[in-house]
Amino acid sequence: MTLAVIQHSVSDFDVWLQAYEGAAAIRAAGGVTEASFHRKAGEPNTLLVLHHFGSIDEAQRFLQDPELKLAMTRGGVIGEPRVEIYE
Repeated sequence: MTLAVIQHSVSDFDVWLQAYEGAAAIRAAGGVTEASFHRKAGEPNTLLVLHHFGSIDEAQRFLQDPELKLAMTRGGVIGEPRVEIYE
């Protein structure tokens, strides 16, 4: 199992949540087998997103998908997200 850990800030959590929920097909097509997100205590617009994959290759392809980048833009992600991949 591979885990992608993504941390980023958003301008408005409700806007981000709507975009995240609308991107379910992108996650499914990208091989995400399990997903969750968490808001930082005291900073509700700072998010930690966890996506599970069957392999590192799947995670890397998903993270490079232009559709994902568009969804993140629609969701109001601020700056470049911090991304780490774990096995």
